Amino acid sequence: MIEFASILRAAGLPVREVSGWRRRGRPPSTNPRDPAYPAATRFAGIGLHHTAGHDDLDVVVNGRPGLPGPLANLYVARDGKVYVVAAGRANHLGAGAVEVYRRTLRDLAPLGDAADVGLDDSTVGNGVYVGIEVENFGTPGDPYPRAQIDSLQRTCAALCEEMGWTANRCVQHREWTRRKVDMSYRGPLREAVASMLAKEDLILDAGTKAYFDKQFELLRVGDNPDPKTGDTHPYSFENVLHRLDRIEGLLKLMWKGDEPEPPQGETHPQNLETVWQQGQATNAALQAQELDLAAIKADVEAIRREVEALRAAAGSAGR
Repeated sequence: MIEFASILRAAGLPVREVSGWRRRGRPPSTNPRDPAYPAATRFAGIGLHHTAGHDDLDVVVNGRPGLPGPLANLYVARDGKVYVVAAGRANHLGAGAVEVYRRTLRDLAPLGDAADVGLDDSTVGNGVYVGIEVENFGTPGDPYPRAQIDSLQRTCAALCEEMGWTANRCVQHREWTRRKVDMSYRGPLREAVASMLAKEDLILDAGTKAYFDKQFELLRVGDNPDPKTGDTHPYSFENVLHRLDRIEGLLKLMWKGDEPEPPQGETHPQNLETVWQQGQATNAALQAQELDLAAIKADVEAIRREVEALRAAAGSAGR
C-alpha cells in the first residue's frame, strides 16, 4: 500500500485524510486483460482527471449512479488541499490503450491524445494507475487556480519520487482513451514534475515554448487579428490599444472639431477650444466696457430688498 498521506505531508502539501481511506478500494478485477490481475492494484503510474464539477469530493469518495466509488485515490481541491480518498483500486481510468501502458512501463510519455493518434481501448487501467481527480468543470469558463495546479504538480512529483518513477508516468485520461477529454488543463505538467524531480528550475522545450507563445499571441491579437466582423477577442492587447487610439482621436475632435481651421468656418462650433475662445472674447469685451460686475450685483441686491419691503408694506395695508 502506498502511504499517500505521509508521502504528501513530507512534501509540504496541505493534506486532508478522508475517514477510512486505508480500507477503501474496489475488489480485484476478474478480467485477465487487466494488468493488475489477479491483484487489485499494481501501480505503475498516475492517471489524471478533472471532476466535471465543484464541491464534489463526496462523489469521488462514494461514486455516482452506475459507477460505485471510490473514483480516485486522491482529490485536489480548488484551494490546493489534497484529500486522500482511497489506498486501493479506484474506478477512474477504465478501458484504454495498452500501447500507453507499455510506454508507461518504459518511462515514455504518451504520444498524444488517444483520439488524435488513433488508439483503441484494449486494456484496463484502474489497478495500475493512481487516480487523481482535480476539482474543475473542465470548461473554458472554469480556469484552474494557480494553487491547485501547484499542488497537483507537487503531488505527482512526490509520488514519482517515492515510487522511483519518471514524470513520463503521469498520464492524462484523454491520452489513455479516445472516449475522454480530461483533463482540460493543457499546461506543461510533465515538464514541471520532471523539473521538480531534477531539483531544477523549469526549462521549457521547444514544443512547450511554442504552446505558450501561441497563447500569448491569442491574448495579444485575439483569435483573428483581422476578421471581417471585427476582433473576436475585443479585449486583446491590440484591440485595447486600437480603442485607446480612437478615444484619443475623439478627445482631439472634442477639443478642435473636425478641422481646426476649415475653409468654410468651424464645423464643430461647440468644440472645447471654440467655447474657450468665446469665453475669452466675452471676458475681454466686459473688460473693454469696464463693467463693474460687483457693482451690478450690489445694485440687484438693493433692488431686491426694496421690492421685498414694498411687498411687506402692501401686506400690512391689506390687513
